[in-house]
Amino acid sequence: MITSFIVLLFILGSVGLSLVFISWLFVLIIALGRGHIGFGILIFFVFPAAIVYCWKDKSATRHWAIMMSLGYLLIFVTACLYIGVRVALN
Repeated sequence: MITSFIVLLFILGSVGLSLVFISWLFVLIIALGRGHIGFGILIFFVFPAAIVYCWKDKSATRHWAIMMSLGYLLIFVTACLYIGVRVALN
């Protein structure tokens, strides 16, 4: 039972991480494509800068911001559930 729950947590976390990475990549491409080279370099080296760019350029990155937010939410839920399981087992 607990093993299948841990596997489910890993799958949930992997989906969240995939959503964040794919949306980060597309925000980077949008920033570079719109001529915001400084933001593009910043997004490439500082991962959370993509959130700032999504806030700055809402019209072009609206879908990717939603996808990134859902990914971060899944990662947060996964971490909370994993910590809860670890505390409950000890």
